[in-house]
Amino acid sequence: MKAEYDFSKARRGAARQLPPAAVAKKHSKVRITTMVDADVLESFKTEASKAGSLPYQTRINQVLRAHVDGDKTAATALVEDDGFIARIAERLSKYAGPTPTQPKRKGARSRGAV
Repeated sequence: MKAEYDFSKARRGAARQLPPAAVAKKHSKVRITTMVDADVLESFKTEASKAGSLPYQTRINQVLRAHVDGDKTAATALVEDDGFIARIAERLSKYAGPTPTQPKRKGARSRGAV
């Protein structure tokens, strides 16, 4: 290492425009230590091992980002789909059988009678 350096011929680099703080914070990564269930981690790692897949840490971040941003999950979208709900109701009616009737009480008048 030299005792002194000559910066007389140095040139200043181009000025950089920094993004707004909110945007910069959204894309700044922070190292953390967290505990997750082994099967959850295994699932993300299995997904990441497929060709062309994103690294598992990135996928975990994407899932967390979707939750924070309030994106609809596939399950939420299905629950809000009237066509899907109608098909589920139709399928369930096949398994439910006839609707049970309430037993008549002794001395109770029928609703039609006055």
